[in-house]
Parts: sequence; structure tokens; C-alpha cells
Amino acid sequence: MAWSEQDSPTTFTLNSVFFTDADIGHIVGGDTWTDGVYLQTTDGGNTWLRDTLGDKELFALTFDQNNAGYAVGIDGHIFFKDSPDEEWEFWRQNRWFIMRDAAFYDSKNGVIVGGEAFQFGKILKMEDDYILNLVDTLENEMSAVAYSDETTVHVCGYGVVMRSTDAGFNFTQLDISGDFYKDIHFPSANTGYIVGASGTILKTTDGGATYETLRDGDKLFVSDKAFQSVFFADENKGYIVGNNGIFWVTKDGGDSWKQVADFPDVNLRDVFVIEGIGYIVGEQGRIFQFVD
Repeated sequence: MAWSEQDSPTTFTLNSVFFTDADIGHIVGGDTWTDGVYLQTTDGGNTWLRDTLGDKELFALTFDQNNAGYAVGIDGHIFFKDSPDEEWEFWRQNRWFIMRDAAFYDSKNGVIVGGEAFQFGKILKMEDDYILNLVDTLENEMSAVAYSDETTVHVCGYGVVMRSTDAGFNFTQLDISGDFYKDIHFPSANTGYIVGASGTILKTTDGGATYETLRDGDKLFVSDKAFQSVFFADENKGYIVGNNGIFWVTKDGGDSWKQVADFPDVNLRDVFVIEGIGYIVGEQGRIFQFVD
């Protein structure tokens, strides 16, 4: 696989990347208690411009089906924009916990999850006019959330996978444990994938009602792999990135995986693919581009 490293205007950790079209991309990250970093490109990553979003690290950003953007992070810091071309606006609300991930179907239908130190998990539901209501409090830290359709929402975290069929107002916990599940992605309404910090890979083909284990990271004699992010360009072609330069590729829906050779030994945090071009971000401000 052909890949290259892009010039980055920061050395802060970059946690999340999202492209709204082939040219316009967005990245957030920062330093825990001092800086919220936002990078933007308008030329497919050839150049990145840096801006500051608050004074706390941002962990995730996403855009909904109408191309409105949302970024979340420490101390409940939330930023939003109505379109990729507009400026970010700070959205202060009274929930001061660490927000790890956010997913929005539209501006009136969103879910935010978070927690810290493997515990103090929370699930928040956006109902209307940027009002967040607490849906659930858990003992386990929650790390990721994804919509598979307008009413089906999936969340995962420390030994927990949950599913909602009413747009996030109520969640049911699945009979899944054994790893710190770090990320979840649905390339279609029925097919989805979850990865864990010990190297577990789960797959569903029934919209998240049940999962099969493609790789059990906690199983004896299975090598430990600190996965951080998963993204599928379609139901068969997918990518996993993680700590120490983990960059895995599958072309058969996760039945087999290949490690990309000679990738830099850096902790990678997120991967995103659009129109055949992929982007990976990680610690030390590193940004990589690859051909899907």
C-alpha cells in the first residue's frame, strides 16, 4: 500500500480526523489542560492550517448528514458549526465531564459518550436546540458512539457494548465483555465493526443486535494489539490503526488482515477514508495519507 506523511503545523496529539469532501478535511486534538487544536485543509491534505478551539484537548469531531460539525473534549467542551465553511462556535453547557466521542444524525438527533479512568461512564442525548439530557450513567468509561441509521445507535466502552433502537433515548446492554472497546464503525445499516484496546475485533451483520468475534484479544496465545480506531470504506474493505504503528487492512470483511509494512512506530488515534484516499492521525501531530 502506498502511503506518505503530510506536513503538520503542530506537535500536539491529534485524536480525530473527518473529511466532508475529497478536498476539505478537519482534525482535532491538543494538550490535555492547555490547548484545543483544530486543523483544516482545503486541498486534500497537501497543506493544513492550524487554529485554536478552547484551552482543553478535543477527542472527537464529526459531521452530520447535513454537514453540520461537532467537536467534543475535556470538561464538557463542545464546539459546533452549521457547515464546513463556517467558524466554530463554543457551546457551553453544565455537564463538566470528559466527552470521548459524539455522533449526530442531524442537529436535533445526537448522542455523546464519555468517562475517565475506565469508569464514570455517561451517555447524553441531544433532543432539540442543543440541549443535552443524561440518558444513562455507568460504572464503565464509554469511548465511542455511531449511528447505523436514523433510529439505531451503538455505543461501546470498557467491557461494554450497548444498542438503542429509539434514536438514543434508551439503551440495552449486549452480552459482550472482555476488552476495552475503543471504536465502532458501521459502513452500512446492517454491517458494523468494533475494535478493542487488547486487540479484539467484533463484527455484526444484523444491525448490532448480535456480534461475532473475529479476533479475541484476551485469548491466551493471541498477541496483544492496542487498537484505537476502525473505519470501513464499504462492508468488505476496512482499516484498523492503533499504538506503535498498528495499521491493518482487510479486503474480505475482516476474515483476514494484513499489517502495512514499515509504518512509523507512532501511536495512531484515528483513520478516515473518502473517495479512495485515507488519512491517519496520531501523537506528535503526525498526519499520514494513503491510497485506499
